[in-house]
Amino acid sequence: MNTASINNPGPPIPPAPPAVVRPQRYHGLDFVRAAMMIMGVVLHTTLVYMPEGWIYTDPNSIDWSPLLVWLIHTFRMSAFFVMAGFFGAMLLQRRGLGDFLGHRFNRIGIPLVIGSLILYPLLSWSLGFAWTHAFMQPASNGGEIGSILASFQDMDFGADWLEFSPMHLWFLYDLLWFYAAAAILVPLLTSLGPVSRAMGVVVKAFATGPARFATPVLLIVASFLLMLGMDEPGVDTSDSWYPDWHLLLTYSLPFSVGWLMWHHRQVINELQRWCWLWLGLALPLLVMASFSVLAWHLTEEQDWVFVVAQLLSATACWLAIMALVGCSERLLQRERPLVRYLVDASYWIYLAHLPLTIFVPALFRYWDAPGLLKMILSITIMMIVLLASYHLLVRNTAIGLVLSGRRYPAWPFGRTSHPEPPPTE
Repeated sequence: MNTASINNPGPPIPPAPPAVVRPQRYHGLDFVRAAMMIMGVVLHTTLVYMPEGWIYTDPNSIDWSPLLVWLIHTFRMSAFFVMAGFFGAMLLQRRGLGDFLGHRFNRIGIPLVIGSLILYPLLSWSLGFAWTHAFMQPASNGGEIGSILASFQDMDFGADWLEFSPMHLWFLYDLLWFYAAAAILVPLLTSLGPVSRAMGVVVKAFATGPARFATPVLLIVASFLLMLGMDEPGVDTSDSWYPDWHLLLTYSLPFSVGWLMWHHRQVINELQRWCWLWLGLALPLLVMASFSVLAWHLTEEQDWVFVVAQLLSATACWLAIMALVGCSERLLQRERPLVRYLVDASYWIYLAHLPLTIFVPALFRYWDAPGLLKMILSITIMMIVLLASYHLLVRNTAIGLVLSGRRYPAWPFGRTSHPEPPPTE
């Protein structure tokens, strides 16, 4: 043995670099946010098959379709705003105020402006086709295909820009108000020192402290009081570029809850523990809330029925949100490629879906089939079109870069692993 090699073993081996710890991604909450957007396709298609009350209705209506609409409407947008608040707070904390504002402008502001300018004429054309087709009897036009072709020839391709509105993109408009308020209020409250710390103690007590058991009751009561000012049971829908301050205030509550939930993430663990209880309570209450809306219509809009309906709706809404957060995070603790793909596609699906919810059902107007079958077929066709357009036109293109901040691999289900996007996207 060489004695010199023992006495001089060579240069020291450098220590291994520390492992990179990626921020936690909340796959369950990602799924909830996406599911609430995709559920918009179901909601707006179901409206077409209501007996009356929508901008276009199919002659083969579904008698119980209003109950499904009211059930979904009870919790969908409030749940979405909770998710928006949660991920907004995450983004601000991880990227800072400047990047937060730029990120929200790119992901919310640009799609709102460009999307509304493109989608408004498309929606107008879909309605023009549907209304024209309603008067094109197949017997007079050589059959169903002939009536469709005749409708395209006779329809009005104009758009009344005096009626230009945010349409289904109103939630993006509201989000811009919420993010602007957060950009002002968060630094302001942080600068208050003792006042800010005192507020933090109170919030922590109601989030994870002894007072946490009273929090659901307080949220239900607050929502109930805000909902008493609505025109109909549930929460009204904005249809104007002029801000509806009452609606903004109403939806600011779930947005704020989501924002605070990010700063007190132990709440998610608590909701996971009791998620099946919340789900068991939420489901019957959602059904009761839907029937209470029906009762309000049947009793000629009596005030006391409206109050009961709003109380049931507020209760069902918050229990449903608690169940969604708890169950989703409990069941989706790791990434699943198919779920991840639907999450990635959900924004595009919601942005592009509304004209199709009029156009596709109108194609089947004269097919004498049960309304439920026509509705299921319409939703299936729309989802195929929306997913195909996302895959071919959005996912790996400049449009996808605007909507999600990156170009995703075109096919995510192969064996090759792709880097996971940042959790703030």
